[in-house]
Amino acid sequence: MANSIGQRLRATRKKQRVPKKTPTRRKVQHPTRRDAERLLQKAAEETQEIMKTELESERIPAEIWGLRFR
Repeated sequence: MANSIGQRLRATRKKQRVPKKTPTRRKVQHPTRRDAERLLQKAAEETQEIMKTELESERIPAEIWGLRFR
């Protein structure tokens, strides 16, 4: 009789909860040093162009511009 009780307990035992897998994170593509340098160069050129057009519209002498933004 004792044996059968043990078997019955084993049969009705609760299953252990399996922890959920965390979703795998996507790899972020960070810009390489070369990319960063190229972007910086492009940004610098664009700002210079903007400054030039602003100066032309305001009629500030180019010498001041050269001294200020070198």
